[in-house]
Amino acid sequence: MGPTQLTLLEQAQLAGSAEGLPIGLLPGQIEVESRWNPNAAGHNKGGSVDRGIAQINSVAHPEITDAQAYDPAFAIPWMAKEMAGLIARCGSVVGGLEAYNSGRCSGDTGYASAVLAAAKRYGYQGQPYLVAKGAGGSAQAPVGISASAYSLALIFLSVGLLVLILFGGRSRREVAEGGQEE
Repeated sequence: MGPTQLTLLEQAQLAGSAEGLPIGLLPGQIEVESRWNPNAAGHNKGGSVDRGIAQINSVAHPEITDAQAYDPAFAIPWMAKEMAGLIARCGSVVGGLEAYNSGRCSGDTGYASAVLAAAKRYGYQGQPYLVAKGAGGSAQAPVGISASAYSLALIFLSVGLLVLILFGGRSRREVAEGGQEE
């Protein structure tokens, strides 16, 4: 390996970071999907094939050629971008993982649990949300909290900060009297 070539792990960490994925998530997912084998192939009932390091399904993604699917330089960034989109669509890391595995945002969480356990070995610390590239800088609601409750909490937090800034920590009595307490 030359001095400028990146290892597969480094490629996964960079691709995940570029898409705003939590640290360690993509490496953990690759470990579960293919055990880091760029030539992995999983033959499914119905004739589809899960191809390469990212196990890109031939029926779900016919636009991806075999050459692309088996090329880590293509497959790893593709997987990161796909995961960022799925997490944004499903509203959580677990939902995004389930959608990557089954096409549905919910269901059997066995796959997500396996990926998250593996991800911890790569630095994942249980972040339940992300700020995905292109998401306009707004975080997804944490797992188990509805989007409306999360938005309301952010509004209350913002109002509280505004009050603190405007009144500088003075008590209500100080504000009413226009001065400071003695």
